Amino acid sequence: MQLNIKVEGSEAFIAKLRVITGGFKNWADEFSTMGEYLVKYYSQYPFFTEGEVFGERWPELAESTVKEKAKDYQNRPMLIRTKLMSSSFAFSSSSSTLLIYNSADYFAYHQSSEPRTKLPRRAMMAVNKEIVNEIRNIMVTGIRRRMNVV
Repeated sequence: MQLNIKVEGSEAFIAKLRVITGGFKNWADEFSTMGEYLVKYYSQYPFFTEGEVFGERWPELAESTVKEKAKDYQNRPMLIRTKLMSSSFAFSSSSSTLLIYNSADYFAYHQSSEPRTKLPRRAMMAVNKEIVNEIRNIMVTGIRRRMNVV
């Protein structure tokens, strides 16, 4: 499919359109802002709410895990012993991509939606209304900036 648009008008207006459309090719600033926001969000809220921030509380720990955790890690939220997993969120971004990830070896086992036999799913990365709204705000701000609309 091909779309052709012919714009007629003042040279100044056409020049402005070229600047605006060229500005929509590089989202590096917005993706970096989103990455910083999401890393901070995922490092805190899922752990403090034990998953409730995504609409469903994580399954309770096995009794054996509760007993083991009580020895050295009592009073810490679920999935926080050494804070390795909550502090292992990071992002990589470019002008056209954003990748949020967690480098802790065991993160994938908790996050995965594969069928389970032993370890219940305790997702730390999901999208909720708050995240959607923040991403929308970041993008709208970027669009307005490109169009010089404040």
